[in-house]
Amino acid sequence: SKDGPVIQKMHKPFHLQGCCCARPHFDVFDADSQPIGMVDDPCRCCVIDQIVRDANGKQVLSMAGSICKVGMCCPCCASVDFKVHKHAAHAADAAVG
Repeated sequence: SKDGPVIQKMHKPFHLQGCCCARPHFDVFDADSQPIGMVDDPCRCCVIDQIVRDANGKQVLSMAGSICKVGMCCPCCASVDFKVHKHAAHAADAAVG
């Protein structure tokens, strides 16, 4: 609930979704506003991917999935699946929706 303790904060500055410049990026902070990492969404053709970095900018995880999914157009009908990689090795599967 909104009344519970804050465990992390995120800040997402201005971006242009779907544009090759000004790509989405957000910074992640702990409850004391100390940086703990960031997430970048680089420009890739026909792929949705994110790169998760630690507070020092070192890549920790990457996630990728195709834009050709039913869930992209109709989230009520299907999920959007992502492959999660750690150090270029498959680490997990994630689904949104």
